[in-house]
Amino acid sequence: MDSKNKRVLILGISGTFGRYVAQALEDKGWQVKTMMRDVKKLPIQFEGIEVVQGDASNYYDVKLATKGVTMLVYGVNPANYDWENKALPWLDVSARVAEEQGLTIIFPGNIYNYNPDRIVWYENTDGQGTFGAEQIIT
Repeated sequence: MDSKNKRVLILGISGTFGRYVAQALEDKGWQVKTMMRDVKKLPIQFEGIEVVQGDASNYYDVKLATKGVTMLVYGVNPANYDWENKALPWLDVSARVAEEQGLTIIFPGNIYNYNPDRIVWYENTDGQGTFGAEQIIT
């Protein structure tokens, strides 16, 4: 993929998953863009990237934010783990936009392996490093 097509929209850049994927993509030469409800919460290491104000639950906000990108990284996580009422409807918005625009969408199947401080480690737990992120990015 040439560099002009390496533009990505990160939803959830202030969270652990979104932040690490954004950094890995930047390191690989991708142009990173994000959409946030509160642009003041942009992690300091991403000052200078394109930031669009919007809400991941709003179809039109997501559609507008994806203009010019080829990939959407979905790292949104509802407060208080309100999966039933928020997580699936929010994901549906991004999935619809990605499908309509022919975007690649990256979605973590399980968020619990991204914060080592919150994981209960067992003797046979397979550690999660950055290797997986490197594999999807290259």
